[in-house]
Amino acid sequence: MALVHPWPKISLARWGPRRYVRLLWPEAAASSGRVREALQREEIAGYGFAFYGWLLALAAISLYTIATVPLRRSLFPLAVIAVFAALTGAGEWLRRYRPRSAGLSMAAILMVQIVLLTVVLILPNPAITEPAPVQLSFRFINFLFLYAFVIGTVLSFSPGTVLSAGCCAAAAWGVAFAIVYAQPATLSIGNASLLDLPDLTRDERLAIYLDPHYMSLVTLRTQIMLLLLSSAILALSVWRARRLVLRQAVAENARANLARYFSPNLVEELAAGENMIETSRATEVGVLFVDIVEFTALTERLPPQRTIELLRSFHTRMSDVVFRYGGTIDKYIGDEVMATFGTPRKRPDDACRLLDCACAMIAEIERWNAKRAQRGAAPVRVGIGVHYGAVIVGNVGGERCLEFTAIGDTVNVASRLERLTRDKAVAIAASGDAIEAMRRQGGAVERLSSPFEPAGPALLRGRAMPVELWVAQWPGPGAGMPA
Repeated sequence: MALVHPWPKISLARWGPRRYVRLLWPEAAASSGRVREALQREEIAGYGFAFYGWLLALAAISLYTIATVPLRRSLFPLAVIAVFAALTGAGEWLRRYRPRSAGLSMAAILMVQIVLLTVVLILPNPAITEPAPVQLSFRFINFLFLYAFVIGTVLSFSPGTVLSAGCCAAAAWGVAFAIVYAQPATLSIGNASLLDLPDLTRDERLAIYLDPHYMSLVTLRTQIMLLLLSSAILALSVWRARRLVLRQAVAENARANLARYFSPNLVEELAAGENMIETSRATEVGVLFVDIVEFTALTERLPPQRTIELLRSFHTRMSDVVFRYGGTIDKYIGDEVMATFGTPRKRPDDACRLLDCACAMIAEIERWNAKRAQRGAAPVRVGIGVHYGAVIVGNVGGERCLEFTAIGDTVNVASRLERLTRDKAVAIAASGDAIEAMRRQGGAVERLSSPFEPAGPALLRGRAMPVELWVAQWPGPGAGMPA
């Protein structure tokens, strides 16, 4: 499996595993931009959630007002609620039909709503014949409605919207306070607190505090600070959530791209950042080759698209079996698949998994042939060669083309054994080393789903030393390789 990269002169020796993984899918960097675009779309959709949430809040406030306030005094707040609903509806219309300006529309409508809310919270109800002094409005809990409004902007999933709403609310409240504070009737002691005036008695302090015209700059500073602090925390929380979503989306996209080349267990090792593929190392692994017999004759009358479909189905079925037994797909070579057991991490039963996988491949081919027979397609036969021994595992290739693979005599023997299945007319050709390794790991030949039998020593092409051979026939009547 070769991966071609567009960057020249990159020294992988200086790169950690995470950077190596980033090299494996150059589109990962671009994907972050695509994810950010998706986040922007969700942000626009979040404006809709904020608008609908505000509409629900207005409906709840309307019901509460109707239930608790006499009809004569409820007309004014209900009229104000209707104005807020109209502004909210206008914002939703702009979001739907003017999505490019949704951010500006949201900001403008938020500003208008905050200013209107501030005015409503301060000015007395016109239906009240003898309203309380306007200074008293700054000592009621009306200020909490601004908190509720800012909290509602969290639904927009936009930290900028949350922070701007909090700043706008603080500014509106501060300006309103300054206007009322400047009136002649206002009673104030300046920047000091009542507790900072030791010359006053307790009753004098209490009289000042209970005066309806009294306004405290200390209270204003506290309200503004808490409003800004709350807005900043909420905005930071939204920003943090967006960052987590972005990083997770990029990681999942990268993982999916990497899984197209490596088996799931290797993907997990790379995603965990473990240094499993940075340096070449000697180890013992199981190697399996599976190839379609007489592939040229099988596909000579098939159109190119059908040939590709045949290969894809074969590769998918064989890969699924390999992954089921914890193996790693090393490469696809035309109609041949090479798999390893023991990479990137060795297991105590790799040889058992190797031979179980070979037997399961034969069973899977038999199931596939049953389906092919129902539609009149020719049966598929494969040859499987398995060997267990020492290899070198690591990166091979140049700087522009890398391949993570296993090399060595063990790989060559497994490949030759796969070719030998044609001469022996068998389904599986396994080396004596693979059988012995399985026995050392607690397995037994008798437990394998395909019956194996010794076939004596066999000479392999290009190799001087013979290999002890074990073979398994095709199951069922008419077993054996096609002529």
